[in-house]
Amino acid sequence: MWPRLQLVILFCILVCCLVSLALLVVLCDLGLGSKAPKVIRASGSLPQRDVAWLAWKHQLNISFYTIEEEFYRYGVWRKNMEFIKQHNAEYATGAKLYRMRANQFTHMEHWEFVERHLRSRVDDANDLQDYKYAVGNETLASDKAYAEADCSSTPTDWRRLSSGSVIKNQVGEIKMRLKDTFVEALRFANYGGNKNAVGKFTTQ
Repeated sequence: MWPRLQLVILFCILVCCLVSLALLVVLCDLGLGSKAPKVIRASGSLPQRDVAWLAWKHQLNISFYTIEEEFYRYGVWRKNMEFIKQHNAEYATGAKLYRMRANQFTHMEHWEFVERHLRSRVDDANDLQDYKYAVGNETLASDKAYAEADCSSTPTDWRRLSSGSVIKNQVGEIKMRLKDTFVEALRFANYGGNKNAVGKFTTQ
């Protein structure tokens, strides 16, 4: 009994030594490339070792200017990936109605996404005072009368104001499409949908 216990204790000590040696090698490996020591953020693991992070960056061709920014973005990416995994697990149980996946915004905080991609659209939407609404062939100015569904405001025929778009003759293309459709219909009628059949068509 005692020799087995001693063997188990010796094995545990050996495993602890190997793990601490591996951590020491990893920490020394980070500081060899530059003269100044790099700050290691406590984010769980290193971005250079995470294969999913590297694959995601490679797929979207994303790079960061500094190591600090990469550590920050990696932390945000991991947090968002955990949220996506949790959401998809709830979807699998039927608690959610849709699935989520990583996209080009996974490395961004929610507030940052709103500021960069949604806030500018809100600002653009506020500039609709000069916008013209098209109704049929006429354009109505968006004023108070139009907003209150009073369509008695003065309409403008945009065709007379040379809007820049020219009406194009597309009759030739339509004729060609009709001929193709007619030939396919004849082939189907004569050969029953066999596309490999060769022969003369009859129009009887």
